Amino acid sequence: MSASYPISAFYLALEDFPDDQVTLLALADWYEEQDDSDAAECLRWTVRNGARPFRYRLDGGLSVSGATWHDGWFWWAVDEPYHGRDWGHDPSCRLPRSVWAKLQHTFTYDPAVFKEYPTRRAAYEALIDAWPVVGPVPDREVSR
Repeated sequence: MSASYPISAFYLALEDFPDDQVTLLALADWYEEQDDSDAAECLRWTVRNGARPFRYRLDGGLSVSGATWHDGWFWWAVDEPYHGRDWGHDPSCRLPRSVWAKLQHTFTYDPAVFKEYPTRRAAYEALIDAWPVVGPVPDREVSR
């Protein structure tokens, strides 16, 4: 794939097919071609570990909801055994605390369970931005 291929096309494809690992791996290759090995490794890690942002919906059947949470926004949640697991969000959005803690977020307070982003692209880019400061993240099964 050519380095001039627009990055937006990858993210648009992920809007239509959010579980498409081929698109994520192609996006990782694109980042590699742009000499951004951290971004490439981050996306490859998400594929290997089945991690992807969760799209919050007000009527999505979660057991917990908040007036300030944005309908349709995307979450990365912290993967902790006793904190927030019973809310009903998909386990695939859970990240190790070491990674999740480094993510930038939109809240004016310090979030405890999830961090939200207006688009799927913004969620992935927040993870990519945090990746260089978290150090190597071992492959593991995302906890369910």
